[in-house]
Amino acid sequence: MRWRTMIGGLGLLLGLGLYVLITGAIGSSVLIDHWAAKLIYFPVAGLLWIWPAYKILKWAKKDDD
Repeated sequence: MRWRTMIGGLGLLLGLGLYVLITGAIGSSVLIDHWAAKLIYFPVAGLLWIWPAYKILKWAKKDDD
């Protein structure tokens, strides 16, 4: 295991955990209490982490090439 792979994996786990905490807090306390707002917010927030995760994994993969 190379250093980029390890740092990328740890960064992804820590970043995703922090992202879940922040989006959950926003969804439960800041967002208006209406079912339609939550119906839109949670799927969008649930998919937004994919782009940064892809970038981190792509960066970590450079070590294997």
